[in-house]
Amino acid sequence: MKNVFVLGLDPFNRELLEALPEASEVRFHALLTFEEIRGQADYPVEQLLALCNQRLVAFKGSIDGFMGYFDFPVTLMVPLLCERYDTPGPSFESVVHCEHKLWSRLLQQKVVPDCVPRFVALNPYEGRTLADVGLMPPFWLKPVKSFRSYLAYQITDEARFAAAMEKTRDNVACLVEPFDRLLDRLDDLPPAIAERRDAVCIAESQMGGSQCTVEGYVYQGEVTVYGVVDSVLEADSSSFHRYEYPSRLPTAVQDRMGAICRAVLPAHGYTYGAFNIEFFYNQSDDTLGLLEINPRHSQSHAYLFRQLHGVANHQVMLKLALGERPNFPPVRQPVRRAAKYMLRTHTDGFVTAVPGQRERAALAARQPDAHLEVLACPGQRLSDLLHQDSYSFEVADLYLTADDAAMLDMAYEGVRSILTFRIAQETDMPLNW
Repeated sequence: MKNVFVLGLDPFNRELLEALPEASEVRFHALLTFEEIRGQADYPVEQLLALCNQRLVAFKGSIDGFMGYFDFPVTLMVPLLCERYDTPGPSFESVVHCEHKLWSRLLQQKVVPDCVPRFVALNPYEGRTLADVGLMPPFWLKPVKSFRSYLAYQITDEARFAAAMEKTRDNVACLVEPFDRLLDRLDDLPPAIAERRDAVCIAESQMGGSQCTVEGYVYQGEVTVYGVVDSVLEADSSSFHRYEYPSRLPTAVQDRMGAICRAVLPAHGYTYGAFNIEFFYNQSDDTLGLLEINPRHSQSHAYLFRQLHGVANHQVMLKLALGERPNFPPVRQPVRRAAKYMLRTHTDGFVTAVPGQRERAALAARQPDAHLEVLACPGQRLSDLLHQDSYSFEVADLYLTADDAAMLDMAYEGVRSILTFRIAQETDMPLNW
């Protein structure tokens, strides 16, 4: 039996991992729990690494691999642990190249300049006006390291820019300070990064079109793509409504995205590991825009791949963690579709009710393959949820499968009607003494 250590192991993903064919020969260990990597407002990376080492020293058995499917700090901790315990994994430096939004943009610009928007490094603590940025609105302001669109703001005018800068100054340190300390582990930073350590934000011209994510892996320098997932936004919003698989984009467009992946990943020195790369496709002028490179596979897509391929994309991560070439199976039912829906509200309030056992039973009876992950609990204030995007609150994730796109839409509308979420708004009421 191989011992593989997972950073951020949670019940939903443990179930997916243990359903893999390879699971009969592997023991999965929660080196860190989900609560330890996501249950706090800051990221004491050095403390978490020390905790990992403490648990590994006490472990009686072989240490055969490390893996993680969440973003920072997991993505950067995994290569450090692989290096220390001599297990297969990507290099720490290559992961930093992908994770640091400014550094990654500079590398992308060298190999795929037509796919890169205009960008500017920013220090949010400097007194800048919109005119100082040098980009015409609309553009996006975001930290050089973030995830799930946390602290990403769409800038359309001076007022929104000032408000976004203020919120960034108040909240950005919890992410970028531990990330910046990890940069000290690298010996030779390029001048563009070394001389701008204070530039903890990046402004980027807005890209438009259909958004999607390319999933793949690099094994011994060879880049392989195994799926493209559509990222569908809510109407008139920058928040995600659903991830849908397979992508509805033309095959020729998907092939072009694959070619870009094969160009940018070697430029980042990323020669071993899973990846997902986000793109925009603008149909009006037939152009592609590269949004960001994530040096990990997406656990948000794991259910989708399992429903169509028979196994979750966790299999790719597991094979790579053990030093083996992945051999991800093809889609079994090309017409069938799967989606992850993000159930959101755009107004703050207190959660007073979420779906209970009766509604979950009704969901299972109506859609046997469905899965519901509730992210908020009664009594919780939505603004207290950690690491939400800048414009909404995600209260639950709903996973559905159907025989075609039309039936998927019908399934979503039908299921939504039987799930109850109640949010109470806070109002000021005069007391009658």
